[in-house]
Amino acid sequence: MYFVFDVETWLIGPGRLAPRLVCLGHVSEDTEPYLSNREEGLRDVEQALRDEVFIVGHNVTYDLGVIAQERWDLAPLIWEKLDSGLVWDTMIFEQLHKIARGWSKIDPMTGRVPKYSLAALAKSYFDHEMDGKSGDSWRFKYHELDGVPLDQWPQEAKTYALEDVKWTEKIFLFQYQTIGMLPDFVAQVKASWALHLMSAWGIRTEAESVSKLRAELIKTVEDANVSLREWGILRQNGTKDLKRVRELVS
Repeated sequence: MYFVFDVETWLIGPGRLAPRLVCLGHVSEDTEPYLSNREEGLRDVEQALRDEVFIVGHNVTYDLGVIAQERWDLAPLIWEKLDSGLVWDTMIFEQLHKIARGWSKIDPMTGRVPKYSLAALAKSYFDHEMDGKSGDSWRFKYHELDGVPLDQWPQEAKTYALEDVKWTEKIFLFQYQTIGMLPDFVAQVKASWALHLMSAWGIRTEAESVSKLRAELIKTVEDANVSLREWGILRQNGTKDLKRVRELVS
């Protein structure tokens, strides 16, 4: 069983990697894709976090970060779901799949550097061109609909959100049923969540320890610079003599 979801939010920005939630599109094996407003969507996500189902998304750590920002009381449930191995990120799965096949640099199917967007996977798996991904699409304007009842939304705004969750479901089912679980997938999804949390909220540090580490690193650099000057690699003005480097290693 699974719960596929995708959030639409205000725009991200510096210091705002978990922006305000506007709406949530979701689908499961028992439902067609549908939209929920902020409050209803959060209730649906909470129920899915409590149930024994896969939580599925494309770059799902972003979506879960938005959920945690809105309802921090759901954060323990997110960690429990990650620990249980029931969070499926279609983007991370594809990245690991490409690495496993030696295709992380060039995809032999296209002859190009692989891409991992939802649109790229829809094209790769199903030869489907997703609409609405241009710079003027609704993906950049959902903040204009914050607080507007869903039945008053433009059809294009609804369609965009529903298409995202529809194709995420299709890609997930293809990955799960055709390729199957990849080694280290669960650990990589958990690592992605941890890194996203640090990007969004930073990490706690102890001022005294930071000051001590800074002093140690400065001394290490200064000592290294002394040696580099003695070897003629580092000039007095701070520039590097690369010719001297080549002479020493030749």
